[in-house]
Amino acid sequence: MKLISFWPLPTCTRQGCRIGKPSLSRWRLVWCVRKPGRELRIRVDMWAERLGVQVRRVQIRAMRTKWASCSTNGTLTLNADVLKLPPDLVDYVLCHDLLHLKLPDHGKGFRASIGCYLPDWRKRELALARWSAR
Repeated sequence: MKLISFWPLPTCTRQGCRIGKPSLSRWRLVWCVRKPGRELRIRVDMWAERLGVQVRRVQIRAMRTKWASCSTNGTLTLNADVLKLPPDLVDYVLCHDLLHLKLPDHGKGFRASIGCYLPDWRKRELALARWSAR
């Protein structure tokens, strides 16, 4: 699985980082998301294995209304802001979206399945909603 970043890449929020202005070079921006991107890739692989799904490609890009989306061909697109989330909320986002490769809707089966993998999924969903409101 390849980790692909699309322009515009996320604005870096690391202390002392001056990335985020359009005039700065792309390679400097990629440098600021490289380490968190690697950690995220490890988590994606872990969840894909646990759920028994295949992720062909991971994209990170700016998204306004979603944390992630997963296409039927196995492309996982993550909001760049996922890199800023705490690990438990990242796990919820990944589990939720990768589970859509098995169950496309949010019906009872989906909720039961996510409950098998994340028993506290409702708590995480509320925490993610509070995070979004910031």
